[in-house]
Amino acid sequence: MQSSATAGQEHGVHVVHWGQEWQEHGARLFRNLRDGDRFWWENPGVFTLQQRRALSIISLSRVICDNTRIRMVPRDVFKVNSYPWDFVNCSKIDSLDLSSWKEESHSGPEDAKFSRSF
Repeated sequence: MQSSATAGQEHGVHVVHWGQEWQEHGARLFRNLRDGDRFWWENPGVFTLQQRRALSIISLSRVICDNTRIRMVPRDVFKVNSYPWDFVNCSKIDSLDLSSWKEESHSGPEDAKFSRSF
């Protein structure tokens, strides 16, 4: 091992010795990368089945429509598209159905004074 390190130094390669703090930081970084996938939206326990179904319909095109003033987008933004032929109005792209996130209301008569109709 030492002979290869010495040979590396002869060719301008520097050997780096990491301190304790950097070793801990590196270990934490790799642990976070490994564990981060546990929170991927498709994993069981992150969202309900109904919520995952609703999310699976959404596209980046829909996200662009909902968060910008752009009204014409390609259905698939990851493909090469030609304007205007490959573009559609945002109203033609599926929206997120939030009904799966609605909580059941358990209001009783004591909550009636706070109810509002819109």
